Amino acid sequence: MGNVANFVRRLMTKLKLQPAADQTRYRVVVWEACVVLVLLAVVAAVGRGPWDPDELKYAQVVKGMKVTGDLFVPHLWGDVYPDKPPLYFWLVLGFAPFFTGVGLPALLAPVVLAACLGLWLVAHIASRWYGEQAGMLAAVVLVSLPLYLITAQIGRMDMLLCLFITAAVYCMYVGYIENCDRAKVLTFVLMGLGVLAKGPLGIIFPFAIGGAFLAATGNLRKLWCPASGVGVLVLTAVLAIWMVPAVASEGPGYLGQLLGEHSLQYAVSGLDHPEPPYFYLYILPVLLLPWVIFLKPAVSTAWSGWREQHNPRELFLLCWAVVPLVILSLVRAKLPVYLLPAMPPIAILVGRYWNELLTERAGYDRLQWRVAALSAFAGVGGLAVVAAGLLVNWKEFEPHVIASGGTLLVVIGLVGWMINRWGSTHRAYNVFWALAAVAPCGALYLALIFLPPLDASQSWRAVADSLAAARSPAEPVVVYRLRPFLGYFVNQEVACFERPKHLPQLAALVHKHGSVWCAVRTEDLDALQRYCLVDCQSGGAQPSPKGPVQVVRLRPLDVAEHARRGKG
Repeated sequence: MGNVANFVRRLMTKLKLQPAADQTRYRVVVWEACVVLVLLAVVAAVGRGPWDPDELKYAQVVKGMKVTGDLFVPHLWGDVYPDKPPLYFWLVLGFAPFFTGVGLPALLAPVVLAACLGLWLVAHIASRWYGEQAGMLAAVVLVSLPLYLITAQIGRMDMLLCLFITAAVYCMYVGYIENCDRAKVLTFVLMGLGVLAKGPLGIIFPFAIGGAFLAATGNLRKLWCPASGVGVLVLTAVLAIWMVPAVASEGPGYLGQLLGEHSLQYAVSGLDHPEPPYFYLYILPVLLLPWVIFLKPAVSTAWSGWREQHNPRELFLLCWAVVPLVILSLVRAKLPVYLLPAMPPIAILVGRYWNELLTERAGYDRLQWRVAALSAFAGVGGLAVVAAGLLVNWKEFEPHVIASGGTLLVVIGLVGWMINRWGSTHRAYNVFWALAAVAPCGALYLALIFLPPLDASQSWRAVADSLAAARSPAEPVVVYRLRPFLGYFVNQEVACFERPKHLPQLAALVHKHGSVWCAVRTEDLDALQRYCLVDCQSGGAQPSPKGPVQVVRLRPLDVAEHARRGKG
């Protein structure tokens, strides 16, 4: 055991990061965090294809923009797509020439760029308020939050929205608390960009956060000033870049459907993701691992700073973290990714708390029991995951894949215990960097081990590969009781037949072309056989987001056979 202790001490001596005296080191760490994001996104892009439904939908929308030249009204499969504003689609279209067209790399490029800018912005805010080391620590905490790290590897517009909300909230503080008119106007510009990214939340969140803080401090009247009037005009001009051409093309009903009806449905009915009001209370601790054990002391430190020193930054940070959680809890539709705008203030709070720990001689004594608890939790949780992997039948994963994830947790728990037991005199630094490494290592593990089997059930790539191996490029492709996502892979329009009453139309199409390739669930093959000859040449069922799917060749029935099957 003594040899193990000596080895751990030597390893900790080599890996520990001493407090840096110059600012350059802190800025380098922020750049290194950005590199981690980019590398993980590259690994994720190499290991999978666009996933159903969002990434494939967005890729189809961008392809439609490219073909039709209509940049202001997104279309999906020939119909107007009123669910999302166009900014993300514009950025994907701009990045597409630098990659192999509108594929997963182009979908991820704006997301990764926004994530890196968000890291820099959080580092800047924390550095300005609490010093350079606090800025570096806040950026590292943010990049190691699972929600931030995973969202940076998914082709969605939530990261863009998070960036613009973060920038708008910060500019609101500089403008209305530090009395900078230019920052006030810039707040409205950023809110306009937030609306272009993902709708009304780009305005609702900054105003709610800033309004809650100003109301709590008795300064709500500060919102009414000449600079705010100029800001409203600038906000209108930013939105007019998109709204005027969109209204000219589709009429005012399009904007009402996007900004009003669609948002109201999510808020009231929940559409596809209804959850109870307390949903985020039990999912938030998981999204904040491993830093969740430091959230309570970080919040207590900020609250004490406000109550005892009347430092406005402390109350502002608390409002910034709490208000989005309250708003999202009142909304009926809930997804973990919706909490992303609350991650930057939480990272600043935790980074500021760690900055105090690392500047105190006895700082490690304040967190020792927390490290021990986290290590025990990881170890016990890892053993439970190993048991679940070996004993439970998982549809998408082999037992060893789940068990290996549990083994990783056990290893993390052991490393935490060794640091806690045998770390050097700079154990607080060692603990911080060990915790910061947990999420990136976990994300790399997910990309290399979990993504390949998960990709088979979330992507249509296996079905598309089966189709490409059996079909000639000139043959038509249709889908039955499936959405036409295969059009992304075959680069042609795919007809969709949604219900059994549409089967006569499908039979007519088969008679017209002589043969048609069809993607269909295995359980729906019998329905097709009443109207067509089904030639199963796809090599069997392939995994898909909708279960096992076969690619079959449909041929026309002769008159006698059609009559016989019709009677049956």
